[in-house]
Amino acid sequence: MKIQQTAGRVNLGEFAPDFAAYNDDVLFGKVWSTDGKLTLRDRSLITVVTLMAQGLTDNALLFHLQTAKANGITKEEIAEIITHAAFYAGWPKAWATFGLAKQVCTEPSEEATTTTAQAAKAAAEGKADEAKALALKAAHEAETLFPIGEFNSGYAKYFSGDSFLYPVSTSQVGIYNVTFEPGCRNNWHVHEAKAGGGSATLSMGQAAARFGLSLVRAMQGEKGVVECAYVEGDGQYARFFSQPLLLGKNGIEERQSFGKLSAFEQQALEGMLDTLKKDIALGEEFVNK
Repeated sequence: MKIQQTAGRVNLGEFAPDFAAYNDDVLFGKVWSTDGKLTLRDRSLITVVTLMAQGLTDNALLFHLQTAKANGITKEEIAEIITHAAFYAGWPKAWATFGLAKQVCTEPSEEATTTTAQAAKAAAEGKADEAKALALKAAHEAETLFPIGEFNSGYAKYFSGDSFLYPVSTSQVGIYNVTFEPGCRNNWHVHEAKAGGGSATLSMGQAAARFGLSLVRAMQGEKGVVECAYVEGDGQYARFFSQPLLLGKNGIEERQSFGKLSAFEQQALEGMLDTLKKDIALGEEFVNK
């Protein structure tokens, strides 16, 4: 399975582009992606023990503990692996690693526990659809980095369907995590301009500028430039769909997969496809008039 990694370019793309390319394209793109010799689970186990043995109990080890969990290594196995390695790598290193492992393997958050209880209550009352939706929400809450937060009542008029808002930071500049329920869409795409028509938003302008700069980098020969764009594809989901694109000297070199989806994300994808296909049909009808 091909591992898609962009951390090198995101963090060091301008400062150390060669190192960033080795990290994303060689280490993850080739070594981690080699099939048939070692499974991803095996590679995670080896990497966690190697980093622990070196005493590198920082974000790198935290990332690989999270990856190990995603690759199927259980909490009990993580504990046994660290305990075994402690006798060879050193007791203080094991203590430090256990601190990170507990963060990764903790019980579900209070928010996820509450939602699970709500799902059970809905199921007991015979509300099957509500119970299913709540169960998916609880699963998402248990695995997401940021809590989903409260119902986004202050901006409800801008959405068709429900959204939720969690304040990541309110100091200096407000940063919020917005979560959309499956099928929810926002109505921010058109703003009334002085002349009466719609006006482009800053987010669209920024996205266009970023894509243009990335395309220039790729056309100048930089390898591994990946950006997401709404393009005509293979029709797996719809005729036009937003997906990661590997850019090169001649434009799009490869349409890449966006990876495995959680059950919550899969439901969201399936819930919006009908509307997306109708929007595409309207757009094609408009341009063909």
